[in-house]
Amino acid sequence: MAYNSYSSYNNNNNRQQMTQPLLQYDGGNTVNDRIVDERNAEMAALSQDLLVLREAMGDLNKLVGEQRDPLESIQVNVESSNVSVQSGNDQLKKAKQYQNRSRRKLCLLGIILLGVIALIVLIILFTKKVI
Repeated sequence: MAYNSYSSYNNNNNRQQMTQPLLQYDGGNTVNDRIVDERNAEMAALSQDLLVLREAMGDLNKLVGEQRDPLESIQVNVESSNVSVQSGNDQLKKAKQYQNRSRRKLCLLGIILLGVIALIVLIILFTKKVI
């Protein structure tokens, strides 16, 4: 049995050795065919990957397009808010100026009123002494 096993191994080994040169001898077509098949498979996989990438880019472009209008609306609102805040600041500055002027006028009016009251009191005091 050991001889049959060795003989079987030897026969298989001989067949492989005999067929391999035949495969390579065929003008290299078999080896070249395998290389070409591998390259074709790689190209097909690359093509498939590019299609997936193209689809992903299309989806991304669509999402960006969908977000453009809300973003533009937000930008317009921010610019409008900026203008409104600037206008509000200007109005607050004017209000502060008016308030300061109003205080000055109120103080001046108070001083004049005190002067008038003091004058009336003096007139009353001098008229009582004279009578």
